[in-house]
Amino acid sequence: PTHVCMAHRRDLASPSDLGAMMAGESAGEVAETFLGSDWGEPEGEPFGVVAELASTGDVPGSAPLNLPETISGAAIAGMLLCPDDAGPAASILYVLPLLCGSLLAMAVQIYTTYRMHGLLEEDVCDTNADFTLRLAGLLLFVVLMMNGLKELIDVHRWLNRVPTSSRHTMMRMQKFQDKVVDDVQLGFGADTVMTTKVVSGMTVAERSVAYILVIAKLLVVLVLTYFGSGFILQSRDDETVIMNSVALVFVIEVDQYIYTYVLNRSIKAFLEAMPMVGLSESEYSASTFDFDEHWPLLSLPILGLVTALNYKCWC
Repeated sequence: PTHVCMAHRRDLASPSDLGAMMAGESAGEVAETFLGSDWGEPEGEPFGVVAELASTGDVPGSAPLNLPETISGAAIAGMLLCPDDAGPAASILYVLPLLCGSLLAMAVQIYTTYRMHGLLEEDVCDTNADFTLRLAGLLLFVVLMMNGLKELIDVHRWLNRVPTSSRHTMMRMQKFQDKVVDDVQLGFGADTVMTTKVVSGMTVAERSVAYILVIAKLLVVLVLTYFGSGFILQSRDDETVIMNSVALVFVIEVDQYIYTYVLNRSIKAFLEAMPMVGLSESEYSASTFDFDEHWPLLSLPILGLVTALNYKCWC
């Protein structure tokens, strides 16, 4: 056969070799490992994917986070990546355009929402548009807006992992190796985990600017979600439902368009390659609620609740 099972082919590996290969196996059991006859010579030993990524730092620590690749995320990163001795010229050259771009994106979205508000009427949902099509458009629109809300929550969590300092220093990170104590991680065969932490700080002024962007963006998301839902639900026919839904996607992605336009290649490369900041095992164990762990279970009920509330508000 093209693939052979190492747990059954004793001429390919001995039972002792197999025991060393498979992480997390129980006593008396050997997990199956398959090798293709035309794959060439094996390099090293099989490894558990979760254990390998955790121990090498490719997934740094528990609940790893990074700044989103948006114009607001770039503005926050730009503040932190300025050199220690950077003068006003460096701030004007790198940080100011990013801050202005972030404000411009929000201004476009707010003004578009304001004009959209003038087109809406209260309690007018009895249109010629198909109900299922309107509901599908509303559902997908809410998904996009909830993605934006999740990004803001992640920015808040990321900022909480950066210490506060009395003066500006260029952002520095360091890797730490920690022993795994979580039973779930041990079940994946991970004995150690490599965590990346921010070891420099950000000033109170820098943190204030970052949260001004976060709060302003949060208000935009909430307002656009409310009036955008009515814009879809009050569409007069099927064609208008589709056109309004596409128009709202365009408004939502204004941030991404400005991000692509304003950032040069070097800043974009630094932001995309910035290591994720994770929690150590002790920090993760002490946390009362793991947002990442519970989100898959909560995502669909929250989506249904938000969609139903918006429908109820307009219909």
